[in-house]
Amino acid sequence: MKTFDKLYKDLQNSDNSELNNIWQEAKKENEKVKKIRLITCLVISIMMIILICTTSTNNSFSMFFILPKIMLMVFANLFAYVIITILFSKQKNEYNKKYKELIIPKLMSNFYNNLEYFPQKGMPQYIYKEPKYEHYDLYDSEDYFEAQIDNKYSIQMAEVKTQKEETYEDSNGETKTRRVTIFHGLFAKIIMDKSIDSELRITRNRGILSKNKLKMDSSKFEKHFDVEASNKIIGMQILTADIMEKLIEFREKTNMEFDVYIKYNEIYLRFHSGAMFEAGGLKKEAIDEELLEKYFYMLNFTYNLSKKLIKTIEECQI
Repeated sequence: MKTFDKLYKDLQNSDNSELNNIWQEAKKENEKVKKIRLITCLVISIMMIILICTTSTNNSFSMFFILPKIMLMVFANLFAYVIITILFSKQKNEYNKKYKELIIPKLMSNFYNNLEYFPQKGMPQYIYKEPKYEHYDLYDSEDYFEAQIDNKYSIQMAEVKTQKEETYEDSNGETKTRRVTIFHGLFAKIIMDKSIDSELRITRNRGILSKNKLKMDSSKFEKHFDVEASNKIIGMQILTADIMEKLIEFREKTNMEFDVYIKYNEIYLRFHSGAMFEAGGLKKEAIDEELLEKYFYMLNFTYNLSKKLIKTIEECQI
């Protein structure tokens, strides 16, 4: 397994001419879009100002008269901004697609064996439902891959987004519907050879009151996490000092919410990371080093945590 510096250097030295060419075209397109958006928004603003001035009188020239028109101008500009961005994003979409074809598989293969990566495919919804996380109305997923840990243990991972629809009353008393995101990030399932014959769930500290709550020796760990175990003895065997240290270190370094659920011979990992494996903005280089390092760190943590959990469970007296 390569370090990030070595992997990034190898990626830079490899033949990325196709990616670089598309990136250059995407940058040109982006500059063109900026000019079109600026001119369009400027025209809309000027027209709205003229309209306000020509339709107002000395008596009507007040905040009650001007404010609705200013709001209309803002919404018109926002609408134009979004539409222009969508219409003129062909090259950027091509760049993102090529980035996922050429760069992301090399990143994933640095950790996992026998990789099969499907950027447009999602995690099967029935798998995400297995840990029974939350109720949701809408499910979306992409960047699905299947692989093995150490050529032995099966892993499935993807970006997942769940949302619920809720109704609310606006300021005019009208009932409207909006979508609220519940989870957006990485979700993974690992299958082990050995079963713990019980269940163990590690979540963020919510102060839960449960008969299965596991009291930990580490106050620092309990500050960040709640632990529920159907078999408390096995739970204590699995949550060794070094595993707790890894979980604390990741939580404090990233400030990212995540949870771990072990059910018999299956491990489920979930990270509230937001969007993953995208090419990102059009910066100085075709391969954004900072963004790639974020993806590297996430995969590195999931890989090391999975291996550590599997090894600990293999050594447990169950």
